[in-house]
Order: sequence, then structure tokens, then C-alpha cells
Amino acid sequence: MTFPSPIAMLQRKRHYMQSALFDRLGNARIVWGEIILRLKKILSDGIKWGVAACFGLLSVGDLRAASIAPQLSHRAVYQLQLSEALSPGVSAVEGKMVVEWRETCEGYLTEQRIVIRTDLENGKVSLNDVSTSSWEALDGSEFRFDLRQLVDNQLAEVLRGDANAGRDDNAARAVFKQPASAELSLPESILFPSKHMEEVLAAAARGKSNVTAVLFDGSSDKEYYKVITSIGRKQETVAAQDWAAGQHWWPVQISFYNPFEPDAEPQFEMSFHLYTNGVTENVTMRYRQFVLAGELQEITAFPVPDC
Repeated sequence: MTFPSPIAMLQRKRHYMQSALFDRLGNARIVWGEIILRLKKILSDGIKWGVAACFGLLSVGDLRAASIAPQLSHRAVYQLQLSEALSPGVSAVEGKMVVEWRETCEGYLTEQRIVIRTDLENGKVSLNDVSTSSWEALDGSEFRFDLRQLVDNQLAEVLRGDANAGRDDNAARAVFKQPASAELSLPESILFPSKHMEEVLAAAARGKSNVTAVLFDGSSDKEYYKVITSIGRKQETVAAQDWAAGQHWWPVQISFYNPFEPDAEPQFEMSFHLYTNGVTENVTMRYRQFVLAGELQEITAFPVPDC
């Protein structure tokens, strides 16, 4: 399966690009309503979890204060495959994920697209395509987000808005412009994706093994998440790739919870190798119905901005 060229950064006009995955489906109408209800939930809401988590993973901030190498502005391409089916009904899953993260003089830009094709044992096929764009201020005080989801080539959801972290005596909140005007109150401790991963990398550099945070990532207009990050021992790099030269990495697992249900199981979990320059590889995404493995296939570095 091939994947299109990267999405243009934060363009208002979204270009949903062609790929062999779409070509394989042709123009056939897939009857989404006939798919098992719980799989529909996972393959719509669940895939958004993967997107939000990943653009958080790769949206790492400025860690010079923590004596970590400056972060690498880059594009990463991952091949996704089914690692484990956790419930009956799924016969095959494949997909692609492309993430771009760029540091600018005013903030961090992230653009991501994830496309997942799922074959069910009853012969049905589902296609989920989620694209996100975001901008986060360098100090983590502001966050703008835009999420679009296609289900079987039909627009299923749009989320667009901005949020603030409650600085300067302002209450922390998210303001949504789409799908409808709405507000979501956020706790004072709220973090946005880049700031969250900045804290994770800083904690790893200090030898800490756990980080607990409250995260808003723009993937829902109704909730934010309690996020628990477990960090393993630092490992030396033996890879020959240029982007990994001189780097070391940590095994990391991030679990997303409903903050109002402390005893509930995580809604989504992700594990990966996190390098000091912010690149991730050996990605595993655990949904309630299946586990996806993501292999880093390609990485392109971008120049540091001249501010």
C-alpha cells in the first residue's frame, strides 16, 4: 500500500490525496451500518485516539532547559499492521500514518494523517481516514486544532477550535467553532500535546519513571484526559540512520484515561521508543478490539527556523 505526499501545513483547503488503499476500494459503497456496533465505535472514535496520541508523541517542545538535544523538525511515515485481534470479527487491519512536526518562531505546527482499512470476518470492509492540524504556542499557553474524519470516503466529523491554558488570570477553556459553537472548561493543570511531551522528555532526562498529566488534544469536544506515562531505562542507539546518530532512547508507554473514572481501564494505550530528538519508532497502538504495530519507514528532517 502506498501513501500520498505529505499534507500541506495548516492549509484551510484540505486535499484528501489519492492512494492505493483508496484505489483498492474503488467506488463501492461500504455498508458501515452493518458492521458490528462496538467495532464501529472503535474504528471511528478509536482511530481518532491514535491520531491525537501520535501528534502528541511527535509534537515535542523545546527542551534546552532540560539539557536535551534540540528537537528535530521532521516528517515521519509509518506502516501500520494488525499485531493482535482482541475480539472476534476482525480478520485484517492495515494502514499508513504520516506525521509532520515543525518548530517555527512563534510555535509548533503539527500535521498528521492516518488511514486504516479493516477487513471483517463477515466480508465487510471499513475505511477510516483522520487528518489533524494543530498549532501550539512555544510556552504551551495556546492551542489551535482542526480534525477531520472520513468514514468510507464520506465526511463523518469535523472538530475545529482553540484552547488556552488559563494564564494571565483567564480561565482555562477550549472554544469550538465546529461542529457547533461550544465551550469546554479545562482544569488549571491542563497541558496541550507539545507541552506534555516536553515534560515527558524532561522527566526521562532526569531519570524519572512516571509522569501523570491532564491533557487536552483537540480530539473531542466533550472531554479531556488523564494521561499516565511510564518511562523505561535509557538505551544506547545502535542504528545507522542519520537521524539517530548520537541519540539514545527510552521505552515509553502512554495510557489515556477518563479523569472522572479513576478505576476504569485505559481508553487507549500506546508504546514506542522515544529518542532524545523527539523521533519515535517501534510504535504499538492498543485499542479495545485490536493492537496495531507501526514500523517507521521513512523520515525527512526539516531545517531549523532562523528567528
